[in-house]
Amino acid sequence: MESVPEKLACVFTQLWQQYDQSDHLADYCLMAESSNADIRTPSTRRQAMASKEKEKWLTAEQKEIDSITKKEVLEPAVLPPDKKLLKIKWVYKLKHGAEGELKSFKVRLVACGYAQVYCVDFDETYSPVARLTGLRIVFAIAAQLRLKVHQMDVETAFLNASVTEEIYIKPPEGFPITDDHNCFRLRKALYGLKQSPREWYNNVNFFLHQINFKRLLS
Repeated sequence: MESVPEKLACVFTQLWQQYDQSDHLADYCLMAESSNADIRTPSTRRQAMASKEKEKWLTAEQKEIDSITKKEVLEPAVLPPDKKLLKIKWVYKLKHGAEGELKSFKVRLVACGYAQVYCVDFDETYSPVARLTGLRIVFAIAAQLRLKVHQMDVETAFLNASVTEEIYIKPPEGFPITDDHNCFRLRKALYGLKQSPREWYNNVNFFLHQINFKRLLS
């Protein structure tokens, strides 16, 4: 008698042989092809600026710069002798809709958190998150009592959280800085920092307590 793994292996072998002997797989790949297939996601800013979509990437980049400036994330500074600069990079991403259509060009300024030193650049990193079972219970209660469930999304969430550590970063490419400064000091969290999730959690937790929300115990 065949075991379950042997049966599965037999089924997969038969399916592969069917596809291998026909053009079904090729037909599927052709159907999956979209008009956006020739648009590649750049891995560096140089690639983005050399692509046909340069203007769209620049627009998305400027949007990120505007968010960082508005939230006062970076403060122009001169690097102290006892401090080191933390590397940062632009990260580019294509956002697609449910049908696979191209929705937008997204650019994010990300810190290279792998270079951070424990007890120097960060301390605690743990940030609690909601469990799927907890969400299911909330939805079940809402359905039973016929309550409305409200959902919200915070754009560039981490940029709202303050950073207590003294961290300096290299001036990002394309980011304006005056001649009398050679770096930026982080006043708010950046994506990529090890402590960013925890700082954001502390920030939003403090705000929700102020408006009389109570945290569920788990």
